[in-house]
Amino acid sequence: MRWLKRRRAQLITDAQESPGQDRHRREIWYAVLQFLRVPSLLIAGWLIYSFHAWVPAAFIVGVTFPLPWMAVVIGNSRGRPKDKREKNIYKPALARQMARAQAQQLSRPQAKALDSTVHETIEHSTIEHDSNDHTKGGPQT
Repeated sequence: MRWLKRRRAQLITDAQESPGQDRHRREIWYAVLQFLRVPSLLIAGWLIYSFHAWVPAAFIVGVTFPLPWMAVVIGNSRGRPKDKREKNIYKPALARQMARAQAQQLSRPQAKALDSTVHETIEHSTIEHDSNDHTKGGPQT
């Protein structure tokens, strides 16, 4: 009877966010909420200074007051819960093998790249100068 049941199609829009995407989304919300504090307080100050509008300024300050707390709560939230149907796979043999390879790589002396390269020498001729040569001070007439 299993083959009679219609399989539900998996859509890409049904895919859940990865933990990295979820963290990025929370960081964006944190930054936006923290940023909104400064302009809103400046607007409240401007309303008081320019129009003596204490009531709208007090309302803006009252709304702005809990923004840092909300930003921290959103930024530190755990994100979406993990799907319980997803398998937890831990491969201890692979972890041990990777740890051994890393330890060997760290204990192995580093070979110098210059020792293995072949150096070419450029042949050139030398010009010998007499001790009576007066070219040190520039051309003399």
